[in-house]
Amino acid sequence: MSNSTYQEISRIRRFSVILATLGLLLSYYSYYVEMSHHEDPNYKALCDISETISCSNVFTSKYGKGFGIVGEYFGESSSLNLPNGIFGMFLYPVFSVCSLCSVPSFAKLFIILAITANMMSIYLGYVLFYVLQDLCIVCISTYVINLFLLICAFKNNRLVNKLHTREYREKFDPLIPRSSKKRV
Repeated sequence: MSNSTYQEISRIRRFSVILATLGLLLSYYSYYVEMSHHEDPNYKALCDISETISCSNVFTSKYGKGFGIVGEYFGESSSLNLPNGIFGMFLYPVFSVCSLCSVPSFAKLFIILAITANMMSIYLGYVLFYVLQDLCIVCISTYVINLFLLICAFKNNRLVNKLHTREYREKFDPLIPRSSKKRV
């Protein structure tokens, strides 16, 4: 049982890091597309397939910065009104760190961040489909990544908490000497 728990947590961590890396790359790409489009309005990104399937239209819309919310409250020129890709470039590495730590507080932070990311995905998905009436392949990919990271966060939390129970540590932890395992 102990081996299977360690193997399972190892699989979840690897998958979480892969997902977070993909999220980081997509965030960087979205930022790159937005900056390239600002420098050259004729720039055509790889994800611009047609008028209704275009990530450039989404990234350069008012919702492409500060999620369309920050500019409303703090002004368009606010230093907090950053391209959404920059927020992702900070968030996804934090996901990796949280998934790799075997500390229950990091596991809980992983869940909180994943829930928040999914709530933002729902909001931005609504904006994408109903307000902008566009289809953004990069955006949808990040929504899927966020969903899988949420699943990983819950599994990671369950396993980390299991590893931190006294019974489990006494029974399976290789770092606890045998003589102390038999004490009551």
